Amino acid sequence: MPKSKGGFHAARVPAIKEEAKQCDFPWHDVFDAPLLDWLETFSRAHNTVKEIMFAAILPTVSALLGPNTCVKVLETYEEPVNIFLVCLAEPKAGKSQSMRLGCTQPLTTFVGKRVQTELLIQSFTASGMRKHMQTCDGQGIIARDECQRFLKDIIAENKKDSLDATMLVLFHDNSPWFFNSGQERKRKCIEKTGISFLGYSQPNSFLEVYAKMVDRGDGLIDRFLVTVPRGNTLSHAEVKLFADKLNNSPVKDLRYIYNQIYAIHHGAQGKVSYTFSPEAEKLFNDHTSSTVAAANAVFNGESQEFIDSKDEKHIIRLSCVIHVLKEAFSNALGTNELSGASAARTGTEGASAAGMSAARKGREGVSATRTSTTRASAAVTDDQPPTFVISLSSMRGAIAVTKYFAEKRNILPKVASTTNLKSTVCILKKSTRLAQSRTPH
Repeated sequence: MPKSKGGFHAARVPAIKEEAKQCDFPWHDVFDAPLLDWLETFSRAHNTVKEIMFAAILPTVSALLGPNTCVKVLETYEEPVNIFLVCLAEPKAGKSQSMRLGCTQPLTTFVGKRVQTELLIQSFTASGMRKHMQTCDGQGIIARDECQRFLKDIIAENKKDSLDATMLVLFHDNSPWFFNSGQERKRKCIEKTGISFLGYSQPNSFLEVYAKMVDRGDGLIDRFLVTVPRGNTLSHAEVKLFADKLNNSPVKDLRYIYNQIYAIHHGAQGKVSYTFSPEAEKLFNDHTSSTVAAANAVFNGESQEFIDSKDEKHIIRLSCVIHVLKEAFSNALGTNELSGASAARTGTEGASAAGMSAARKGREGVSATRTSTTRASAAVTDDQPPTFVISLSSMRGAIAVTKYFAEKRNILPKVASTTNLKSTVCILKKSTRLAQSRTPH
């Protein structure tokens, strides 16, 4: 079988793309009908499909939450919520408008102006990244069209002052970043580095880089969620019908949604924590128990089965981001999708209500005639940061979405020289990855 340099099997790409597109996104496990209808309308009004548009929304919302937001899984274990996501689609599928409308435009024209900070990272050198994180308290998003070029430079590690793969791993884990600065080479530290990543690319060019990331065996590839949706282009007349429908919606774009999310999660209290509702925690424990058993079997030499060490982390992060999106759209559309499951156990409602009120004052994409609903979902006192509760439906959606991305991850590595076409082979050392999966950090 012919293959190009770097262990990339170009002849496999058409079959792999088609196989990956067979996996359907579990929309009905994640959102209710009003939100799905809005997302379909918004995407079609800009001549793309909701799978491609949603690929921009997920990591952007995680960036709005920032490194000061976490999910408190245990008293000894807090998981950050930033997401790394890459969407692969052919030309004319809507990648550019999804990047613009789902991420860059609302951040620069609305959120960025209101909070006087630039969430979009503009400099991709190591020194530029340090400056951004020091200025923005570790918060931000790398958003790149044709992201294969950026990732190719990252894994090449042959440019002075360039970011490298180790740094991306550090950023995904929201780990402290130590570096030397100044003529005296004084040791400094950025405590929070939990930035998010959004990338779009054409499949063929990205998969060559993806194969190299698989062959590296350093865990970077496992931190990326990669989707390969099937595109669909509409005629001008069809787009106009959806545009007219969107114009009659109380939410016309994502600016209000994003500002509401930012306002609630960046109050005077600083840190914001999420916990699981009892029902969500039970579902999470039931789902992950099989992973624990499989990991122990490998440790005991009873099995050689590959266990993905990051799926639990993806479930936790996605449960938070999905919950936040459902809450924000529920308020904006007036659907009251979430019930008391998202309400806090103790405390007052003042902080969350104030955040929503502040967000509404600045909204630009919501009809002025709409009667909005204000519903708090945080517990807060004067000296205690707010705590939100992730609902059962959000956990159920996160598990379904993680399974969706896992299906893609079982297909895409077949472009690498170290992976055969009959089964997905783990490139990393199992013992190292499994140990990481059970170590809270």
